[in-house]
Amino acid sequence: MVINAYSIQVINAITTHDSETTEKLQMRGESIQVQLVKQFIMQLGLGSLIQGLIKKIKGGKAKTKPTEADLEEKKNNYKLRIKEQQTQINTLTIKNRELETTVKELQSKQKTLMIVTVVALVIMIGSVIALLMN
Repeated sequence: MVINAYSIQVINAITTHDSETTEKLQMRGESIQVQLVKQFIMQLGLGSLIQGLIKKIKGGKAKTKPTEADLEEKKNNYKLRIKEQQTQINTLTIKNRELETTVKELQSKQKTLMIVTVVALVIMIGSVIALLMN
């Protein structure tokens, strides 16, 4: 039987304990042997070994549930943060409205300035034509 893959791919298949990675390896030979080698790689996986060790180490330690006081403190902290964020949102909303009003005022001033400029330009052109006619 022949495994046609880079060494990194083989090492990755062994360490990840992932059937998809093992299936990606190109193996040639009798189908029974190929299946046996794939099963061997899956069982040999360092991932399962490490997971087993972690379970054994952590198995004796049970997670302690937070007490009512801890939960109440967390709730109060969250409520305080929510109030602070609501205050910030309200402040930013007011600031946004002020800026929108300023933009509208400036647009109005710009429009007025453009009208005055066009009128002044027309008067100037009329004056130049009047001077040339005299």
